[in-house]
Amino acid sequence: MPSPIPFHQFKRYFTRYGVKFINPRGGGSHHGMRRIVDGGLLLHRIPVHKNEVKYVYLKQARRAMNLTPEHGVTDEEFYDV
Repeated sequence: MPSPIPFHQFKRYFTRYGVKFINPRGGGSHHGMRRIVDGGLLLHRIPVHKNEVKYVYLKQARRAMNLTPEHGVTDEEFYDV
């Protein structure tokens, strides 16, 4: 299984597609994500531990934010930062 990625890198992948991040209240470990697509609002939360995100959560977040090949965003395009 791929190793965790730094949270700042995780954010860089998503902010290029208009995803906004919401800091956790009270210093919690789950960061919120939101993206507006076709007039609708997509929401997702991801756990961040020691300023890193596990790879499995990266894949889940891509699906939740409609940023997969099925939605027209190839892996090469998404990871080309």
